Amino acid sequence: MAHDEEKRTVQNKAISSILDITSAHFTSQALYSFVNLGVPDILKDEAKSIDEIVAALSRKYNTQNINKDAVLRIFKLLVKADIIEHKKNGDIDIFNLSAEIGAFLRTNVRDRPSLVPAVHHWLEKPLFASCLEVSTYITDDKKSPFELANGISSDFYYGDKHPDSLKHANDFVRFISDREIDDIVENYPWTRFKGRRILDIGGYNGKVLDAIAKKVGTDTTYLCLDLPEVIDGIQTSSSIVTFVKGDILDEASIPDVDVILLKHFLDRCMWDEEQTIQILKTCFAKIPDDGKVILAEAVIPDFEDVKDSPSIEVSLDALYMIVGRERQRTRSEWRHLILASGFNIEEIIRTSSPTCSLVVLSKNHQ
Repeated sequence: MAHDEEKRTVQNKAISSILDITSAHFTSQALYSFVNLGVPDILKDEAKSIDEIVAALSRKYNTQNINKDAVLRIFKLLVKADIIEHKKNGDIDIFNLSAEIGAFLRTNVRDRPSLVPAVHHWLEKPLFASCLEVSTYITDDKKSPFELANGISSDFYYGDKHPDSLKHANDFVRFISDREIDDIVENYPWTRFKGRRILDIGGYNGKVLDAIAKKVGTDTTYLCLDLPEVIDGIQTSSSIVTFVKGDILDEASIPDVDVILLKHFLDRCMWDEEQTIQILKTCFAKIPDDGKVILAEAVIPDFEDVKDSPSIEVSLDALYMIVGRERQRTRSEWRHLILASGFNIEEIIRTSSPTCSLVVLSKNHQ
């Protein structure tokens, strides 16, 4: 009997886990509806009754046909997910945004980032429907899941013909980029290079160096290297950053410095393994013995580390697969390339941005 009860407990746990996974999209799509209808901006920082929320939706969409029951049903999912909070006032249901999570779903709030573009971009139909095509992609990878679902690649879909989707995607990318810059600045002690030379390779408009300079000071040399045509096309210039025209494949065009930053410069979609090693060797030759190279890159966990890693790191790599992008490198793959170029991995600093760990390289003196 005890054995049968234990077996039943194990089976029930497995069944619950599978059902939780397969039903997770109900909550994410409830969140999409919640944001798409603009409910977070209706609630703002106030608690409102369900009737007040329904009335606000009626005014916003100029209809008396708001389905109150449907609103309550998706709200129950969102209460479970800690997006909104619920309390009773007699027989009246009262709701407000949770301060920890839900508050980040409002728009145009000063000093608070909005995750609304992320919700729209990830959960609107073009990208969400692409997930259903992964099995076809596995058996025949001529087209990405996105192209299979939408009849067009993501590169062309997010363009002038779909301006709303393009805006959501661009706003989300901007949100990610700004967070990455903050994480690069705050998670590494850049002040140790005060008075020395810092080079950002592929740094475009010098925005990362500008942010570093605010922390380190202006008595440091900040160099931003990019291709000549990129430098010539920059609309805004920095009074702190010196722009250098060069090409990482032309070692002679790379200046000698004390620290080199490469932010998403070594993506697999840009360079093969041999080229990546050569780029790192060029960096090796351009810094002194106590110099550093800092890679701001996604570092995907190897299988043995997956369970202890944030799930978003693995999910983002799946997203890249869905839209047809090259996968991100794992920790062991980075290690192989770095050691092959002559560097040591001094440390890998995980930041709050799952797309941007800081891989700190120093010269191998062994």
